[in-house]
Amino acid sequence: LPYRVPAVPVPGAASGAGPAAAEAAVGALGTPVAPGGDDPDQGLDAGGLVRWAYGLQGVAVPRRPAALARAGMAVAPRELRAGDVVLLAGADGAVAHAGLYLGGGQFVHAPSEGGAVMLSSLYEPAFAAAYAGARRY
Repeated sequence: LPYRVPAVPVPGAASGAGPAAAEAAVGALGTPVAPGGDDPDQGLDAGGLVRWAYGLQGVAVPRRPAALARAGMAVAPRELRAGDVVLLAGADGAVAHAGLYLGGGQFVHAPSEGGAVMLSSLYEPAFAAAYAGARRY
């Protein structure tokens, strides 16, 4: 038998779990937003939603939006696929928010305390202006 080199994941290679993570996030629509939340039974925040949805797929991702911006693979806007994490910057330019891309400009996110996990469009002026990139895990 010929020797086979074992498959080794390429550093930075995507997990392929994005579509399933996006589907999980859609299942969390309406979940109350809670600061620091990463459990739908207790509430979710932006980073918690991403971490929870990917965690269900067995993929560990960072918890905070700024850390999400430094992990995974960068994705150009025209290359966005379901499950890619879209990043939004605050007024100071620092990444402060994240959500999971669904397709057609739509993403699911936990917008702010007192709200609930919801769908929004990257084409809405406020989100288009705050867009700070995307990452694939």
